[in-house]
Amino acid sequence: MNTFSAFRFAARTLLHPRPAHFQCLSVYPRMQTRFQSQKATVRPRNKSIPFETVFLVDSDNVLVEMSLSRILETIDLKKEMVELVDTTPRPIVKILDRKLAFAKLKEAKAKKRDTARKNMLKEVQLTWTSAQSDIDHKLARVRTCLEFGARADIVFSNKAKTPAPTPAVMQKKLQDALDMMADVATECKPIEWRRNIAVIHLQGKVDASRSSTPESGETAAAEEAEDEAEAEAEAKAP
Repeated sequence: MNTFSAFRFAARTLLHPRPAHFQCLSVYPRMQTRFQSQKATVRPRNKSIPFETVFLVDSDNVLVEMSLSRILETIDLKKEMVELVDTTPRPIVKILDRKLAFAKLKEAKAKKRDTARKNMLKEVQLTWTSAQSDIDHKLARVRTCLEFGARADIVFSNKAKTPAPTPAVMQKKLQDALDMMADVATECKPIEWRRNIAVIHLQGKVDASRSSTPESGETAAAEEAEDEAEAEAEAKAP
């Protein structure tokens, strides 16, 4: 009976192996920025609309049944375009001014970009024995993001094989960091302690007088130019 049980256990192990478990080697993530963006879905326009007969919203907000080809013949395609705005229960289209559509697309992309920046989380790791120049450099980078409403976690940890500093030294390091960010951020949560590790959680203050570009001028200009070109291309799409 014991032999049979051992055989059955061995067979189960081979046929249904358990997933391996790996222990995380880091107590806190390295410096990183979480950022995700998605392109807005462009509605079908002009000849891309997959319906021969559509319902046009006229100036009185009344639906008029017409053939798509007829609508395209009656408008100046260099200045206007036909856009499919709904398909249920019937295909509904509108005639849009290309310049206005371009302006709206550009504005929507700018708002989306700013929202993504404000929702991003910046994380930076420092040690209690980090040189002041290193601390100032890393906190300056975090400060740039906080100025535009982003969140940031500043982590102070003990260097390997190095004695932990006294509580007074730790408190001074934390207070110095908070003082450096006081004009651009507030603590969104109390300081989190894990043995000799301390985490400062900050929420940036939004200042409407600042330009909504936390990156360097060159990077920001390139990003805005890319968004503008993309919005213009969408607005001019046939």
